[in-house]
Amino acid sequence: MTTLPWSNVGNTILIWNGVIPEGDAPTITSASAFSVNEGVALSTQLTADQTVTWQLVGGADQAQFSITSGGLLSLPAKSFSVPTDSDLNNVYVVQAEATNPTTSLNAITTILVTILQVVSPTVGQATGLLLAITRPT
Repeated sequence: MTTLPWSNVGNTILIWNGVIPEGDAPTITSASAFSVNEGVALSTQLTADQTVTWQLVGGADQAQFSITSGGLLSLPAKSFSVPTDSDLNNVYVVQAEATNPTTSLNAITTILVTILQVVSPTVGQATGLLLAITRPT
């Protein structure tokens, strides 16, 4: 890192307390869209091209997610018929930030998790099973 003798150089350069981070910001390499069946929790490992720490930084449904500093993102099991996302459409939205702890450079991704309806057979509905019973003669 290069330390500057001044604390502000205008809008052309990003500075934190007079220090310019050197290197490139991390690139997030994990998927940003997931689908899970209702009643099933999401647990997925977020990844980047550098060693990073992770945190949640936004998204309409941020409060329903959790993440570890190592990038394990979780969303508890949801019901399709009783959505609890912000716009009640079964698509949960969160933003995760990956920060390189050495350079303090970061990247943010928006993640969408779609809850899929699971249709169960109803009582009396055919399930495709054929049972043949033969009576003894």
